[in-house]
Amino acid sequence: MSQFACADELENPLTTQQLQLFQETISEIDASTSLSNSPFILGWPVPSGDITRPGLMLYGASPSHKPHPNAAQQK
Repeated sequence: MSQFACADELENPLTTQQLQLFQETISEIDASTSLSNSPFILGWPVPSGDITRPGLMLYGASPSHKPHPNAAQQK
């Protein structure tokens, strides 16, 4: 299990680096993984584990400062 710290910053390369490092680290472990939080689910169209944790977006709120078509902006 991990959390994407910068997934809401789509230009930030840290998310790709974090995903790659996690996949390398667990490559020989046979277990379910949980990585995707709300910003990752909405902003990164790549598979990232077996279990997702949508969190904030379940309530229709956007986890990002930028509008997203699948989540309303909080006011």
